[in-house]
Amino acid sequence: MNQKRLEESLTGVVEDAVNKVGVDVNTATPSLLSYVSGLNSSISKNIVKYRDENGKLKSRKDLLKVPKLGKVAFTQCAGFLRIYDGDNPLEITAVHPESYEKAEVLLKQIGYEAQDILNKEKLIEIKQKLKAIDITKTVKELEIGEMTLSDIIEELTKPRKRPKRRYAKTNFKKRCTKIRRPNRRNGINRNHKKCHRFRSLC
Repeated sequence: MNQKRLEESLTGVVEDAVNKVGVDVNTATPSLLSYVSGLNSSISKNIVKYRDENGKLKSRKDLLKVPKLGKVAFTQCAGFLRIYDGDNPLEITAVHPESYEKAEVLLKQIGYEAQDILNKEKLIEIKQKLKAIDITKTVKELEIGEMTLSDIIEELTKPRKRPKRRYAKTNFKKRCTKIRRPNRRNGINRNHKKCHRFRSLC
């Protein structure tokens, strides 16, 4: 098997998954951040260093304070990075900062605020009302493209659930004296590299 092609394929799969689900910028490792669109290994390390020195990021705009993370990189990565317990509820969604104002206006038109997307009951109401809006009319009112509006609506109506890492704990009562097949232990991959992975037993 061609190792280079395999590596490229695996990297592509990880990048697609990361950019689809999003990454918690306040807990992600440099290796995970490096898969986000617009970020490289150097910038990812700077994000973690900035986080360690200044505490958790409260806003996506804080990313602009990170060394080497300029406006171009910010534009590319902002929508894929999540900030939980931050200043703006929209930052736990994939709504890009450039569309915050439009998203807030849209919510206001149906009688809600950005904070309401965190409330389960109100989220159900928001979803129902957004389904009933006139897309053509709203596109003209907000002066945005239909695709952008559809993306905003999709993000505003998603269930708000912070991802949790779930994994089985290793039973250390069963001692591992010899390594032979099959010999399995539960664990979690905490650090992803291009050619190998480190597993921590839990």
